Amino acid sequence: QFNFPIGIAVDNAGNIYVTEAGNNRVQVFTSAGQFLTTWGTTGIGNGQFSLPAGIHTTTTRVYVVDAHNNRVQVFDLNGAYLFQFGTQGSGDGQFSTPWRITSDAAGYIYVTDTLNRRVQRFTPDGVYVEEFGTLGGGAGQMNTPSGIAVTSAGQVVVADLGNARVQIFVPAP
Repeated sequence: QFNFPIGIAVDNAGNIYVTEAGNNRVQVFTSAGQFLTTWGTTGIGNGQFSLPAGIHTTTTRVYVVDAHNNRVQVFDLNGAYLFQFGTQGSGDGQFSTPWRITSDAAGYIYVTDTLNRRVQRFTPDGVYVEEFGTLGGGAGQMNTPSGIAVTSAGQVVVADLGNARVQIFVPAP
């Protein structure tokens, strides 16, 4: 059962990972919908959440955006806590209500930093690399970046909710 499911990802084996904001947890299902496991509780500790939003899987990890705790928590595919990155703020590697997450072919992690009106890029281990976007309505500016994806060509596509548009960025190599 769900209480406000908000994010979804599928791993290479076809397992489905769902962030459930109403119960501050992640639930995992087979591709046929059979329940496998769950992890997470309400709180600020390792493996605890306050509004788990975006979720992304790689071949070995699950990245969960913990929006109200202003961080990304990283787990193995079975839900064992590995590490986290990000704190509250507007500096490099800090967040103000991060929302969605994805990665590119090189393994870089992209996080929409919604209330800081930007996207931040990190290494797979959570080390800050760069950011793009500022508050505004012009080219390269954002107002509430909400969704994110990376094309096969490496372009970062961002849904800019506040400006009612989608923008495409080409990150530095």
